Amino acid sequence: MTAVSAPTEHVDSLDELPGSGPSVVHLCKLAFRYEPKLFWVSLGITVLGAIPDALFALWLGLLATALRDTGDPDSTLLIISGVGLAFSAVGTWILRAGGDRLSLRFRQRLAVELETHVARLQADAVGIEHHERPDVLDRLAMLRDQVFTLDHIFLSLFGMLGILMRLIIVMVVLATVRPFMLLLGLAAIPPIIAAARRGRIESAAWEGMARERRLARHLFVLGTEAPSAKELRVAGATQSIATARDQAWESFVRPMSRVRWSSALVQTAAWAFFAGAFGLAILEVTQGTGPDRAADTLIVIGAGARLISYIAAAATEVDTWGFFIQGGQRLLWFERFVEARNRTANVEAPDRLESGIAVRDLSFAYPGSEQLVLDNVDLDLPAGS
Repeated sequence: MTAVSAPTEHVDSLDELPGSGPSVVHLCKLAFRYEPKLFWVSLGITVLGAIPDALFALWLGLLATALRDTGDPDSTLLIISGVGLAFSAVGTWILRAGGDRLSLRFRQRLAVELETHVARLQADAVGIEHHERPDVLDRLAMLRDQVFTLDHIFLSLFGMLGILMRLIIVMVVLATVRPFMLLLGLAAIPPIIAAARRGRIESAAWEGMARERRLARHLFVLGTEAPSAKELRVAGATQSIATARDQAWESFVRPMSRVRWSSALVQTAAWAFFAGAFGLAILEVTQGTGPDRAADTLIVIGAGARLISYIAAAATEVDTWGFFIQGGQRLLWFERFVEARNRTANVEAPDRLESGIAVRDLSFAYPGSEQLVLDNVDLDLPAGS
């Protein structure tokens, strides 16, 4: 038997979504519950894989230092730099290949468990509010259509931890050349902030147009699935449905296109700022004097190239994180929603209806509208009807 809710006061507005922190913690708890071993192994390999790649510039600097005196090269430094370059090249490939396979296996197995978890929540929730209310449908659209975001959160989370390790190592290597090179880390902040902020704006725009996407999808299905498409052809309504679908899709695509163009301009300006700082750093090192100038230049160029790729990866991860984390926020919100509804349920559904259903003085209006669709309706549904 399924519990049903007693009459409660209707609330039009929904609670705010949980924060990113509680949502990530909740998803990590679910991962520990379903795949604890693969979680730790995937995390460990992702973090370890950051070390060989980030040290590449250091080995180049040691190689230049060893060859500084062409008459008598330092054989010890030559061996260390050669072994280090081999370690960076081979170690990065091995850890990346192994880590990608393990991470994919972890996410695939976790995806099955999380999809089952979401389906169970929707089936066990008391009432039909989460199937009928437009605002609830908008909020749960991601869990219905893009449930893959739940397991992809871990792809983004592990990726950010690996990038953070790489950034720390590269900044330490750059600091060995000049302490002021640490300022490059500050110059890298604007691209990351721009990616994070624009990602949130794009996500808000995407969520705000869920109804347009849902309408476009519904009209597309009507015009393409065999049963409904045959009826439309008979009625001569095929063209009108196609036109309505195009209009619904354009009402979604055009605003999103404007938001994404704004994101492109903001991120271009942020990257231009970092490029200027990096150019000044290279100019400072190349104009220096001393026997270590060649080694320092190699380190700055090599580490700087790595730094650029890491910042680009960090900006991408931050941007996609803003999208993926919405799945986790909605999952935690929906679990609290289901828990609250089930907690207030105090009437058991009968195994069998013996006297039918009686409705008295029923009035109904859709959320957000004051116009009554049903007004003071009395209805009797006999058992077995």
